[in-house]
Amino acid sequence: MRYTDIVFDIDGTLMDSTGAIRSALQRLAAELLGRRLTDDELATCLGLPADEGLASVGLPSDDATVGRWLALMGECWEDVSIFPGVERCLDALADDGLALGLVSSETREEMRQGFAGFGLMGRFSCVVTADDTSLRKPSPEPLLEYLRMSGADARSTLYVGDSLADALCAEAAGVDFALACWRAEPLREPVRAKGYPLSPDQLLELVEREDGVGEREPWLSWARELQAIAQAGLHYTKDRFDAERFARVRELSLEAMGRLSDVPLERLPGLFANEDGYQTPKLDSRAVIFDEGGRICLVHESLGDAWSLPGGWVDQGQTVFSNVVKESREEAGLEVVPERLIALEEHNLHNTHPFAWGIVKSFVICRSLGGEFVANSETTERGFFPSDALPPLMSSKNTVRQIEMCFAAREAGAAWKVIVD
Repeated sequence: MRYTDIVFDIDGTLMDSTGAIRSALQRLAAELLGRRLTDDELATCLGLPADEGLASVGLPSDDATVGRWLALMGECWEDVSIFPGVERCLDALADDGLALGLVSSETREEMRQGFAGFGLMGRFSCVVTADDTSLRKPSPEPLLEYLRMSGADARSTLYVGDSLADALCAEAAGVDFALACWRAEPLREPVRAKGYPLSPDQLLELVEREDGVGEREPWLSWARELQAIAQAGLHYTKDRFDAERFARVRELSLEAMGRLSDVPLERLPGLFANEDGYQTPKLDSRAVIFDEGGRICLVHESLGDAWSLPGGWVDQGQTVFSNVVKESREEAGLEVVPERLIALEEHNLHNTHPFAWGIVKSFVICRSLGGEFVANSETTERGFFPSDALPPLMSSKNTVRQIEMCFAAREAGAAWKVIVD
């Protein structure tokens, strides 16, 4: 895991307060300006400290007006809530040993009157408010102050926010940024980010990602690229001499793979260079099956003393859904009905043991129709396990985080946002 610190903005990221802020602003504008604010004026005000926000739309920024705005927001407080999945996300990050922080444009008093009332402050080891720096977002100063106070390294810190100001603050501080998109409100300006999670559960998957293969195993990345170039060249070239050169490039990629991996050289042509045409990733499908008690179905692999979700390569002539039906029957002895997709993830970003080819892993929630398990060449046992008592997992096939993702998808039901790398 590349991060040690996950730092959050509050409004629009952890707390859904946009409706209350807008309602209070409109009431204040009606009192003091005698008119409603436009959508552009509201967008300008959001994400700024109270005094700056009021000034940006032509309202007084003195303490009395700020106090009146906060009082009006208090009257709308029943419309404010923590976004679904946030608490589970914070708990999961803390369980993984990550430090959690807050960097907000709110003052400490605004935070005390608002976000602190939800009882989540104890989860954050370091908090930076508008009172702690002379400059505010999009200046990098608030995040730089967090790094100074916490001792965190910018390269291992991720900032999660919902606005362009948050993104610019992170970029200037040398910190990775994730744009929280679960407020489901379009942005008025493009935002560059490491990820665009549609839910807090998708944020967990982003944080869990490994570095790309090129960063972890550069030799593997080079060999893969050479093989892909050679395969495409052999498919498209019409020149005999170019074909010979591409064939030699393919041989060199295999030799490099054999020298630098633990795969015997004689197996590499079948594993690594066994296709024609343009090279594309392989497709893996995993069946996510729960019993009536909410326990997840896992099968014990015959090779390796570990457990995994039923599944495997999508065979020729099969679809993702039809393949999970076949694999569930063969590996778990269960007849299932595929219901919905949970995620499409790139194996080499999430699972151990990087492969020489790309693999797209699909996770599908299935309804069980029952069936009897029979030991077979691939699996020796079937079991159902609660989320807090999982057996040893074959992490090359599914990680603890991926299993937790499956439980979260079951809990969310139809509200689940499909995760796609």
